Formats: sequence, C-alpha cells, structure tokens
Amino acid sequence: MTAEAEQHAAAQQAQETRERILAAAERLFAERGADGVSMSQLAAAAGVSKGNLFHHFPSKRALRRTVLQRACADFRALVEDLGRADLPSRARLERFVRDHTARLVARRDAVRLILRALLDADPGEARWLAHEVFGEHFAALVARMAGLQSRQADPVTAAFVMVAADVMRFLAGPVLEHLPEAGPVRDEARWARALAALLGGGEEDR
Repeated sequence: MTAEAEQHAAAQQAQETRERILAAAERLFAERGADGVSMSQLAAAAGVSKGNLFHHFPSKRALRRTVLQRACADFRALVEDLGRADLPSRARLERFVRDHTARLVARRDAVRLILRALLDADPGEARWLAHEVFGEHFAALVARMAGLQSRQADPVTAAFVMVAADVMRFLAGPVLEHLPEAGPVRDEARWARALAALLGGGEEDR
C-alpha cells in the first residue's frame, strides 16, 4: 500500500469512528440527557477507547454541541427543496410537510435530543442554539416561505407554525390514535393538504 493510500485509509477510518461516536452520543443523550451519560459510557457504546473518544472530541460539551448541529443538518435539504420550481407552491408546501414528518419518524433520537436541549437551555445555551444550530436553517425557511406565499401572511409566523405544528403532531401521535375527532390530523395526506392551505400556498393552487 502506498503512503497516499495509507493516509486515505486512515482518514476514512477516522471518519467512520467519528460517525460511530456521534451516533452513539445522539442515542444516549436523547435517552438520558448529557448529564446522565459519562464519557466512559459513550466510548463503550461507540466501541472505541476513552482516549480515542477524547481525540475526536475534547469534552462532553463539545461532543453534545456537535451532535446537536448534526441533528439539524439534514433539515436544510428539506428547506432547499421548497425553492424548486418543479411543482406549484401549494404542492411544494405539502411535500415539505410529508418529508418533514418522515424525517421526524426516522430521526426520533434527534427529535428527543433537540427537545431536551430546548427545555434545559440556560440563557447562554439558548443564545448558542439560536446562533449555531437553528438560526441559519430558520432564516432559510422564512425566506422560502416568503417566496411561496401570495396572500398577506407573515412568513416568520408561517415558518414557525409549520414546523411547530408538524412536531406537535408527531409527538401526540399515540394520543391522536384514540381521539375520534383527530382523523384529519392522523391522515398524513389530509394533514399535509390542510397545513399547506392554512399557511397560504400560492394562488395558482386554489
């Protein structure tokens, strides 16, 4: 093996190790909170030595913050999809709601992690979350919503309501199953259509 190939293999192995650590940390932080997990437990869950864990992340705080940023990273792809002109604006909003719901289901640990962070944040941590985790994604979503809406609706409120309503529906899912009146909310297609209509898709969709 050449020196270049060895370097490539080492870099790939380091990246795989980092991903294992992040995946284990996301699961454990979501289940127990950061204070309920030691670095030794994190290392064991990731299948690495404690020294290797500290090689990648110098502290539990640094690891937790990286996990939080990673948990929100794929949300940006959903936001960018709203800007595609392949469908009318109402249909794009419906697609966003469906895809966002699928993401919540697939990333349950990430959702729990983010909710823990929001509930437990002190003023300094809340400022960091706003600037380093949510701010850029939310600003992009607001910009997309402003371009999609044709009636006089505030895009900031619309963006917040869309995400909050979808998250609340996801969290309340087990309860909704037992509420007869919640049929339109339980049905994914009806929910996506209703929420898109409420948020004001373009006139061309009406």
